[in-house]
Amino acid sequence: GPQSPDWSPDGQWLVFEAGANIWKIRPDGNDMTQLTFSGRNFFPEWSPDGQWIAYDRTVPLDSIGIWIMRPDGSEKQKVASGIFPYWQDSTSLIFVGLHSEIYKTNLQDSSVTQLTHLNQENPIADIRYPAFSPELSQIAFQIQDAASGIFSIWLMNIDGSNLQKFIEHASFPEWGPNGNKLIYTDTRRENGFLWIIDISTGDKRQLTN
Repeated sequence: GPQSPDWSPDGQWLVFEAGANIWKIRPDGNDMTQLTFSGRNFFPEWSPDGQWIAYDRTVPLDSIGIWIMRPDGSEKQKVASGIFPYWQDSTSLIFVGLHSEIYKTNLQDSSVTQLTHLNQENPIADIRYPAFSPELSQIAFQIQDAASGIFSIWLMNIDGSNLQKFIEHASFPEWGPNGNKLIYTDTRRENGFLWIIDISTGDKRQLTN
């Protein structure tokens, strides 16, 4: 079924993945339009200015990476080697790249900056799902520890400083609208209860059961 929906900034479209391709549809269910037609394509993300859609492409081997295209499916181009694209602004993408670290690429000059250096000190199995706070000052992301298998959510500043483990047994971080709360999934329950936690106080409460 459809997964990974993302609104266009003007609210006129939803972009999503289905059958390993990227589609868009009106919120009322009309005008469903296929945007990719080959390979395997996932995690569409609309740029803040509405001009581009970023997405993962995992097949064929010679085109694996993060791609962008216009909202009508034109001008497809590879912009980085990695997965999980996330727009910082309309010219910069954050993504998970080589050695499961977080990087930033500037689309105007194609420069790439490494923001985390976690796996140099101790090999961590997996970094996934980087998410920006609404005011773009912090990034939350999920880590699975290589030794224990435990999932945790970490926080850092947008430039890679002040890196810290925030909460254990947690995955899929999403910021609240004013940036002072995180929604996450508790990984100790088989059916993945949703919780909300206050960034400054650490107070948390269960949303679903």
